[in-house]
Amino acid sequence: MPLIKAQCTNCQGILEININKEVAFCPYCGTPYILDNHSDTNVVEDKRLLYSNASSEEKVRKAFGAIKMDLHSGLRDKLFEQCIVEDPTDWRAWFGYFVSGGFEGYLSNAINKSTGNEKEKLLKLKELIATEKSIIVYPQNEFEYHPADYFTDEKLVKEKSGILDCAIMSVVFLVAFIYAYYRKYSIILLFALCFLLISLGGVVYMSKLYKSTKHGLREKNVLNQNREKALQEKTDIQHEIQSIKIAILNEIYTDLDM
Repeated sequence: MPLIKAQCTNCQGILEININKEVAFCPYCGTPYILDNHSDTNVVEDKRLLYSNASSEEKVRKAFGAIKMDLHSGLRDKLFEQCIVEDPTDWRAWFGYFVSGGFEGYLSNAINKSTGNEKEKLLKLKELIATEKSIIVYPQNEFEYHPADYFTDEKLVKEKSGILDCAIMSVVFLVAFIYAYYRKYSIILLFALCFLLISLGGVVYMSKLYKSTKHGLREKNVLNQNREKALQEKTDIQHEIQSIKIAILNEIYTDLDM
């Protein structure tokens, strides 16, 4: 097994690297490296992908190897960028760049330049990107604050209790009013009448609040059902997109014999 020695640029530790491998890790700090086997010295470049002599196909292979090993996305992006620059119609490079979190800025130009199967693959990729972007804000309005959120079961219970309290006070002041009327207590009669009217007004006011809260809670229940439905739809779309990504990755791995 041919080995070379190199120094980790992160912890300065000494690495023994198998030159037949494409990926290496520092045994001391775990820093990942991708080897440039096409250079004269086989020196490991710190988190850089400098494959000046490698073919576009080899770069694609190394980049997807980094995805398969779940290496840092920065390690993959540079290779995919190089592949896209060299062949803007390579749908595999665009897909890998997208999976790594890259920006698809000039994908439309690549679609216009491509033909046949490459164009079909790029169009599907563009549709996939658009779908993933849509679920970031979809359906955002369902999760924003709504006036119905103000209504709660506790509020409904308090208002129901308020109606009962006002009704009890109304009965008390009605009895006081009748007693004062027959006893000819004019001052008590006046006070009893005033408090009776206030209590009755309280019953009417609290009844309106109770009715409003009850209506608000029904609206809130419908809103929460819509939110749950929207969240489930969003989750289903995310799972579908992830399944499509995995299927495409497996297709590429098979094509690259990885």
